[in-house]
Amino acid sequence: MLKQLRENTKTILWVVVVAFVVSIFAVWGMNLSSPSENLAEEGSVGTVNGISITRIDYSNSFSEVLDQLKHQRGEDFDLSPMERRMLREQAWELAIQKILMSREMAKLKITISDNELVDFLRRNPHPTLRQVFQTEDGQFDYQAYLDKLSDPTVDWTDLERWGRTSLPELKFQTYLSAQVHISDLEVKERYKLVNTEVRASYVEIPFEIGESAYEPSQNELDSIYQAKIEDLKKPESRRVVLIEIEKKPTEVDEQEVRERLLEIREEILTGGDFAEMAEDNSDDLMSAGKGGDLGFFARGSMVEAFDQAAFSLEIDKISQPIRTEFGFHLIKVEERKTEDGEEKIRARHILMKVEPGYDTIDSLSTLIRHMREEILSKGFEKTASEYGLAIKQPEPFMDGYFIEDLGFVPRVINFAFNHKTNSVSAAIEEEHGVYFVKILGKIEESVQPLDEIRARLSDEIKHSKTERKTNRRAESIRQQALTGGSLETAALSAGLDIKQTPSFKRMDTVPGIGGNTAFAAACHLLPSGELSPPVKGRDSYYLIRVTERKTPDMDLFAEHRNELITEIRREKIMRFLSNWYDEIRQSADVVDLREQTLN
Repeated sequence: MLKQLRENTKTILWVVVVAFVVSIFAVWGMNLSSPSENLAEEGSVGTVNGISITRIDYSNSFSEVLDQLKHQRGEDFDLSPMERRMLREQAWELAIQKILMSREMAKLKITISDNELVDFLRRNPHPTLRQVFQTEDGQFDYQAYLDKLSDPTVDWTDLERWGRTSLPELKFQTYLSAQVHISDLEVKERYKLVNTEVRASYVEIPFEIGESAYEPSQNELDSIYQAKIEDLKKPESRRVVLIEIEKKPTEVDEQEVRERLLEIREEILTGGDFAEMAEDNSDDLMSAGKGGDLGFFARGSMVEAFDQAAFSLEIDKISQPIRTEFGFHLIKVEERKTEDGEEKIRARHILMKVEPGYDTIDSLSTLIRHMREEILSKGFEKTASEYGLAIKQPEPFMDGYFIEDLGFVPRVINFAFNHKTNSVSAAIEEEHGVYFVKILGKIEESVQPLDEIRARLSDEIKHSKTERKTNRRAESIRQQALTGGSLETAALSAGLDIKQTPSFKRMDTVPGIGGNTAFAAACHLLPSGELSPPVKGRDSYYLIRVTERKTPDMDLFAEHRNELITEIRREKIMRFLSNWYDEIRQSADVVDLREQTLN
């Protein structure tokens, strides 16, 4: 299609050479599986309303979210285990979103014509191409881009596929965004809201914490329990047992890291720059970009082994590799000083973490493969016994929550909530170990017994009683101020001070108050001179009287109008799209099969 359009209209003029095309699509991730996810090119990892999410779909979603992260951080960075887990979950949600949006687009019969596609590709060069066609001063050279777009020998099938995917989604989002409308009155009100300045006097009435001889009666506990019974339901949970294979570095891994640091130390001693070496080699992401600089610190600020080594060093000397719980360190002390009678040093360090090396991972992979085969043939319990591995049984856990002694391990949770009792997982790799999981059963949703939460409900009753008492006190002071005509006199008789705010806008943080939005909202809604009812803060109530109000200059409104329209539109669109998607996502039947069973 594109070739015919080029020949007929000459509006698309295409790029470079085939070799470059291949590299572009490798970067874009079009129909390429992510090697970091090690996914096969067939099979399903889940379904959405009966529609399969293939391994390729999931892999491409992972590539997309990874590319977004690279765009933010640059190409040269390593994913932490936590980041990799987060990206997997984001990729999963993205894959679900694409299927749901495709269904909605089909309902609306959204299509694109060939001319629309051509126009879209001309007007929307991919970011990768923007990096290729640049002027000498680094600006995108659009004319050069157009001049290069006419090679009829280049097969742009993948580019066409990208456009045919992106353009309908863009039209769909435009359709949804068109449901949002903004009136001129809305814009003016936003301008007034964010630019009006007020000054107020106020009295703070703190909660009277500490009169806790009071204990709620059984009737009070029963009453609050019944009132909250819907909120006290425990969601369904799962019981599992698991075999854990720890990912631990060996002595060989330890020695390799130590020897590498000794090599770096020798390079520095023979003329290398410590800061440059730290920037290039340190695993401490917080200090590496600063050349390993830790700033000044006192004794006891660091872990013991690091602390002892650093404070025993002479200025400009470099330590031997020091082992701590974080790995091996090279330390260089650059300054010493005494501050308030306490010795402090400024030091740099190079950290190298000790992690399982290639041989260790290879051995672990072999072990996991053998165990998988034996679980299939001999069973879960017998395999664990033959390998001398304990079977762990954590407390039952809910979907999306932490697992006792394991932490937050979403892949284990996903498996447990998407497979049947007695299913056994394939190997599930997490940051500190590899798990084989067997599902023991499901615990249905239930209401927590009163005895289990008696102490919590008792504290809630006490706190509520304190709040009500403070509110009554605040209202009493307010009535005294209204009848006596002076907030100052009423505050003084209650033993409280009256305070003043500086002039502030609605979104400002108020000194002495902080980010209490209720306080700020009350100040901006109150008519000048009128005393507010008690306004609740975190640990107190406030009585507020606005003493000055400065409305913005409406002559300046025109200068900010377009900016405000953009801001309001973005907020309303995001809110609309979020609510719209949440609704269809919650009603979707999603089955997660990423952790396939052994059975």
